[in-house]
Amino acid sequence: MTEASSVRVAVLGGGMSGICMGVKLRQQGIEDFVILEKAAAVGGTWRENTYPGIACDVPSHVYSFSFELNPEWSHSYSSGKEIWDYCERTVDKYDLRRHIRFDTTVVDVTYDGQRWHVATADGHAFTADVVVSGLGGLHMPNSAAIAGRDTFAGACFIRPAGTTPSISAASVSPSSARAPVPHRFCRKLPPR
Repeated sequence: MTEASSVRVAVLGGGMSGICMGVKLRQQGIEDFVILEKAAAVGGTWRENTYPGIACDVPSHVYSFSFELNPEWSHSYSSGKEIWDYCERTVDKYDLRRHIRFDTTVVDVTYDGQRWHVATADGHAFTADVVVSGLGGLHMPNSAAIAGRDTFAGACFIRPAGTTPSISAASVSPSSARAPVPHRFCRKLPPR
């Protein structure tokens, strides 16, 4: 492990939350921060999920940073690629790339009573006064334990974990949007 780099704020993740935090820190005059991103690009779930039909499940104008509104969305419910591009543009406009460590996976975060210690898979370490977690879970497969799945010969699609099964089904296949899907709460799906 190398000697720890000291920063005021360590932001974990370069998705929507990490980007927003980076911009807000800069707007407050705080430049002593790092955004640790496991991948080679920002975007979080919008970078990770590229299956056909992926799109925002709320109107795009609502799914925008308050400081970077986008009147140019091409659709009411924009595609994942368009949202990812929006993330990239925001990072560039607000000069965040110089604060981002790409290809940096966080493996451990501990607090010693005074400072946070962040360890990464590549052996780098950071100490910080504040750690902000923007680690999302919407890119991790939701692999259910289904008997016989390992011997099933047909096509199998595992989508990311989520809490909205009807929206998830509709994003996988628009034809499934008309199928009844049992779930614990009801949310009206507006037409796309």
